[in-house]
Amino acid sequence: MRKLILSLFSLFLINLLYAQVNPPDDPALSKSAAEHQAMSSDYMSVKDYRQAANSLNWLMINVPYYYEGIYIHAYKAYEQLAISEENTEQKKALIDSMIISYRLKGEVFNLNDREKNNLAYKYYKYYKNDKDKIEEALLTYQEAYEYPENVINNNVVAYMDIMRRYAKFGNEVTTDEVFEVFDKVINVIDIKQQQGVSLKKLEQYSKIVNDILTDIVGNGTDGIDCSFIEENFGPRLDEDKDVDDAKRVFTLLLNNNCTDNPYYIKSAEILWSADPTSGLAKILARFHAKLGDFDLAAEWYEQAIEVTDTKSKKAIIKMNLANIYAANNEKSKARDAALSAVNFDQSISKEAYSFVGNLYYNSFNDCKKSDDKFQDYAVFMAAYDLYAKAGNSSGMEKAQAQFPTNSEVHTYNKTKGETINIGCWIKTVTKLKTRLTN
Repeated sequence: MRKLILSLFSLFLINLLYAQVNPPDDPALSKSAAEHQAMSSDYMSVKDYRQAANSLNWLMINVPYYYEGIYIHAYKAYEQLAISEENTEQKKALIDSMIISYRLKGEVFNLNDREKNNLAYKYYKYYKNDKDKIEEALLTYQEAYEYPENVINNNVVAYMDIMRRYAKFGNEVTTDEVFEVFDKVINVIDIKQQQGVSLKKLEQYSKIVNDILTDIVGNGTDGIDCSFIEENFGPRLDEDKDVDDAKRVFTLLLNNNCTDNPYYIKSAEILWSADPTSGLAKILARFHAKLGDFDLAAEWYEQAIEVTDTKSKKAIIKMNLANIYAANNEKSKARDAALSAVNFDQSISKEAYSFVGNLYYNSFNDCKKSDDKFQDYAVFMAAYDLYAKAGNSSGMEKAQAQFPTNSEVHTYNKTKGETINIGCWIKTVTKLKTRLTN
């Protein structure tokens, strides 16, 4: 029964792959190839990797163009055998056979991008401590990184670590060669971050990669710091304003917490010129805000809004802009920015209305005239209106504590609920309100 099942499975597999098979012209050889193919498939299905490897090895030697599945089965079978092998020398031989199977497939049928990545990781997994194989590993990673958008997560940190090991084994490596690998790895991290997948893990990758770079270039001393980056890369950036150099400098300064360095902003401006993104514009805005240049900070936030693709993100940036205007005592502009944020995204309304409420509340000294208490205290009533709109109960209580009492309203012949026109920069209308108690 078992033989019947295996035979039926083999016939099914042969029919499935028939269009991919290239049988030799020799009838006897063709028959033997078909038999070995059937046996290898049978043995793989029951995880008898030793027998499968025997048939696959015969196929790779005698009919290398038969079909690409023999190589796929071969590198899988040899790795499984290596995993279960206890003898060190035998294990090494089986790993070598797995790598050879990958290489043979590449020569005969080509490796797809996934296989190139898998092969690179096999080198890292099994040969990273092998001085004689480390150069092969480095070259294999170069091939895997030819299409960065297809690089697998396992190969992000691994490529940089292979470069470190290559250098530690005494191979001559220039700083430019190290940074070439670093740039490739960071580029892959950037691509994956843009895809929005595993962001926390990618942040960890970025830190590890930067630490490895420091270990290689720093030669085990103090490593890379802000001064090192400025001295070694600043002059070249001044001279050529190259985008790749700018990306390198920007990444290094960011990863080493050198965001106060002038080259951090210079590199960001070069990157912005090449590829305007809201992230870069916000970085530039925050930098100038920190320096107290609020006008320039506001300009960069406006730029960020222009290149942002979603309304929710535009709303957040509008609130950033509102805070800049407020810091620069441009309260009318701050209010306009906050209210326009709500137009982009209603979910930000509580924050926006509370923000405007705070602007009103804190404008008492700016707007009071001291000739009409009710007129002066109307700013708190206007603030209350905004807090209520935001659903901000603590803000409402705070504003209400500043309202006149019922007795004061009666004494000055006022009427609760009457309209009050507020001047100053606020220029709005509110209703006369009183405290809950006297």
